[in-house]
Amino acid sequence: MELNPQIVNLVKREYAIHIAEARGFVAGSKADYDLIQVALLDSFGASSAGLYALSENDLYTVEALEQFLAHLKPGGLVQCHIVPPNPIQCRRVDIAARIHLINI
Repeated sequence: MELNPQIVNLVKREYAIHIAEARGFVAGSKADYDLIQVALLDSFGASSAGLYALSENDLYTVEALEQFLAHLKPGGLVQCHIVPPNPIQCRRVDIAARIHLINI
């Protein structure tokens, strides 16, 4: 899934690409995937300044991770790519993954 149509034009010959918001697309899909890549892009200026209300994103939740994992083929991967690396956002994803693993 990709939100940017320009990226889709670059790679559409090699892969099946969908222009959509990741969580909504996966929730409505019946398919399983080899790879779900989630590029976690936020307003890092706002989040680094402590303005969390401007940087909330439902991709950082346990529920989002569970949806992604439920739509993987055996041996499939969920890859989270945080750009630029941000300790606060990395920690949020880490906590969501740990909570999911505890609840399995």
